[in-house]
Amino acid sequence: MKRKAYCIIKWSIIILFAVFFINLFVCFPITKDMYANLLENTLTVSSIITAIVFAFLFSKVFQIQSEKEKRQIKIDNLSFKLSNFRRLIYHIFSDNKFWKDYSVVNKFKKEHPDLTFNIVHDDKNDYVPTTSEDFYLAVNELVNINHSEFWIYNTTQKISYSIDEIAKFHKPINQIWYYLEHKWLKFGQNHFNEQLIIDKSDNSTIIELIKSIKNEQIQQNIDRHKIASICDYFYNKIIPDLYELKDENAKGLPFFTKSLLLSQIIIMIFGVIIPLTLTTLNLNFDLAKYFLFSSVLITTMSVLWLALNVKQIIDNEMNKYR
Repeated sequence: MKRKAYCIIKWSIIILFAVFFINLFVCFPITKDMYANLLENTLTVSSIITAIVFAFLFSKVFQIQSEKEKRQIKIDNLSFKLSNFRRLIYHIFSDNKFWKDYSVVNKFKKEHPDLTFNIVHDDKNDYVPTTSEDFYLAVNELVNINHSEFWIYNTTQKISYSIDEIAKFHKPINQIWYYLEHKWLKFGQNHFNEQLIIDKSDNSTIIELIKSIKNEQIQQNIDRHKIASICDYFYNKIIPDLYELKDENAKGLPFFTKSLLLSQIIIMIFGVIIPLTLTTLNLNFDLAKYFLFSSVLITTMSVLWLALNVKQIIDNEMNKYR
């Protein structure tokens, strides 16, 4: 509310100043004696302001680029963890023996080949999957367990994820945790073979994947609790962090920086380029003074806009370090 009120006050001041300036020009027209001094002063002041603001804008752009590069390093690290997590899910749950009755899944795939986890869990969908079907869909949303790809076995391959892909993985990860931990006694133990996970504890590939994900040594046998804890880690930490970083890096220049750049372009055009042009052209004085007046008016209003936004510029910069 305060910001909106300040914005109204700011533009009211600029409009009132424009009205006052126009009336001043009507009452006290530019004379030939004033013309040269006004032209020189406009060019000098505008050039100084242009140099200062452009220096700030260039430093701002470099700062934004530097921050993006730092975020990209984190994005690459989290994306690598996500890829290894998906590889882990594939290596454990691609085995049909995990399901006590995989015929349920086979039947579901034949009858509903187009259904996916996100479609089934959409509010508009009427189909209610069984526990086995729902778990299969969650796993399949993370990695197609029926059509393995080269990236699953090439752990050095880097994969870049879009924001939509990251968002798509969020709910399926939680659903796997839901069946392995939260509702294991009610749903999981009747449909899934916990021993299969334990039997894979000596699988070197799975051990290395878990180490790369959690950056820790495996101190105990791998069981459903361990896999569920990794799912919880990704659901609450990795996926939200990765989404936020990707979203932040996808943004362009901040709105206020764009506004500052626009005002500076206006100052450069009307405060520097047009006055320079007027010094080289032999125009009729009556025409030249209207060009000069327009330049002075627009330049002054842009400078006034900058002055009224200095506080906001400083606040925006200071907030970054709080």
